[in-house]
Amino acid sequence: MSFAQTLYKKITSFSEEVAISQGDKSITYEKLNNTAKKIGRLFKDNTLNQSIVGIVGQRNFAVYYGILGSIYSGFTYVPINEKYTEDRIIKIIKESKLSVLIGTRESIISIKESIKVTDIKVVLLPEEEPSKEINSLPGNINYFYKSDLLNLKEISPKEIDNSHIFYILFTSGSTGNPKGVMVTDENLRVFFKNLSNFYKLPVGYRASQTFDLSFDLSVVDIFFTWINGGRLCILNQSELIMPFDYIKREKINF
Repeated sequence: MSFAQTLYKKITSFSEEVAISQGDKSITYEKLNNTAKKIGRLFKDNTLNQSIVGIVGQRNFAVYYGILGSIYSGFTYVPINEKYTEDRIIKIIKESKLSVLIGTRESIISIKESIKVTDIKVVLLPEEEPSKEINSLPGNINYFYKSDLLNLKEISPKEIDNSHIFYILFTSGSTGNPKGVMVTDENLRVFFKNLSNFYKLPVGYRASQTFDLSFDLSVVDIFFTWINGGRLCILNQSELIMPFDYIKREKINF
């Protein structure tokens, strides 16, 4: 069984548990699962055959919907950190041949100068509704919003094999141009199987989400929590410097 299939099976079994919380807001595994399957339906209905999707931003519900929706669609996701320089973002988009981005309105607007000179055709904002700021972005872009997902019929996740490229992370570029490192489904399957031999965790445990999506250890934060039915607790950007209050408040135990 591929890691993607294991992930879907696990998430489905934890439907009533809280999957993600941020402050006083939270979503269940059922909500996370259903939204991801609707993203898959949206992509299929609009014949979006783009195999690689850019996930823009950090630590918000939209990016987690986008990551899981991309996986369910059989796509590869590429994290794009909006803190990167304009030149670096352009290189990542062009190198990956991205035409689809998923994120929040704020994160998409923050990279609008990079979007101007790339071939982005579709932007999905799963937690947003239309706004003047978004509609004024450059280019011939087709936008989809939260309301576009509401009435869609969920789709069964696409089956993928172990050689499927799960995600691509770009190196720092400290020795030259940033290079995209491709991580396969099989890489994750073996990694998490071994990690599970070390840690036996109860359903509902509370895990931290501290690493940027553009950093490899973010996959441990996210996917190891989800395959074990834990609650992914998102901290605010300002708390990264002094996370003590966050750890106490959210009762982090992993």
